Amino acid sequence: MARKPTPRGPTVKAQDFLLEIGCEELPAEYLPQAAWSLQFSAWCQLAPDVGGYRWRQIETWVSPRRLVLIIRGLEVVVRWEKIGPPASAAYDAQGRPTPAAQGFAISQGVSVEALRLKETPKGPCVVAIHSAPVVPKLATAIPIVVNGVQFPKRMRWGGNFRFARPIRWLVALYGKQVVPCQIADLSSGRCSATLRRARVPWLSLASAADYLRAVERGLRLNGVVSRPAMPPPPRLANRLFPLLIPIARRRKPSDVGSRPRPVLPADNWILVKSSSRGC
Repeated sequence: MARKPTPRGPTVKAQDFLLEIGCEELPAEYLPQAAWSLQFSAWCQLAPDVGGYRWRQIETWVSPRRLVLIIRGLEVVVRWEKIGPPASAAYDAQGRPTPAAQGFAISQGVSVEALRLKETPKGPCVVAIHSAPVVPKLATAIPIVVNGVQFPKRMRWGGNFRFARPIRWLVALYGKQVVPCQIADLSSGRCSATLRRARVPWLSLASAADYLRAVERGLRLNGVVSRPAMPPPPRLANRLFPLLIPIARRRKPSDVGSRPRPVLPADNWILVKSSSRGC
């Protein structure tokens, strides 16, 4: 008979995930919807009960030239389950697997011995537990997340891809590793633009966790800000963008449906921060 789940061993340290979509200037009135929509699109693809991702917190940053998604504490392994037939149909009276259990195991690419029993609303059922590294899964999910961002009006570019403005660069990092993906004809990397006509127009990001500090470094190299002491990242964000407006602080996934509607000048950034636990 299928074995009951056993406690998992120690997990590998989780890393931050960064997705930065750099584009031509967006109208200021597009930013609130873009902030909400980017977070909602990420929820739809990366929620624990959808894709098996486990993370600590989601942050969304937007400005006229960039949309940024930061997922804090994203685990390195994605785990998900596929529910199969009831236990009564999967095993006979002697506890031997039936053809139903064997067929389910073959369809899931696992052995019959790897099946587990789990209580469901329909009673005990056998389940197949799958796991995969997070980077290939993210590479598949990123184009879907980007395509899910909604605007009052979108244009067609790069074939059939639709976005409010042409995308000029794409940063996708999990920890220090580049997540390889492609949107239209644009491939992901680790280089982020700073300012137009700047002395240092591009920055190479070392890691996802270093993003806010790297943005400040880029501004400082171009003479925009001074060189203050480096506080922790949350305070850094507040000092780096004095006009940051926290337009939503979400506590649970169901709160994602409420749309914030601030009116901001075009040079401000907007922060949409989710403190929901995905684990």
